[in-house]
Amino acid sequence: MAGILANRPELNIKVCGVVNESDRATLAIKATATVVDRPAGQPPGAQPPVAPVRISDEQLLDLATRRAAAVIDYLVSKHSISASRLAACQPSIDSTPAGKGRVDLLI
Repeated sequence: MAGILANRPELNIKVCGVVNESDRATLAIKATATVVDRPAGQPPGAQPPVAPVRISDEQLLDLATRRAAAVIDYLVSKHSISASRLAACQPSIDSTPAGKGRVDLLI
């Protein structure tokens, strides 16, 4: 894409971050706190139960926004593409069973 943009200066693109439910699961795992202190009466080495962290749609869409921003930053900083030619669009959640987290580049 960087080569195409470099060769076609009139071309502008939309950069759209997309997330899916597996991204939500990964964020939840990363957000689950590790408990360092053992509750009183629990044997050494035992892990206390930790409630799963709920990741909101807002948090998930923030990941999509950060994905798009990373692509824009890469094209601007590594390939000298003018930021004015790259527009971030509304992040989205792909809820289809085969959905994948990604960044869509639209002409």
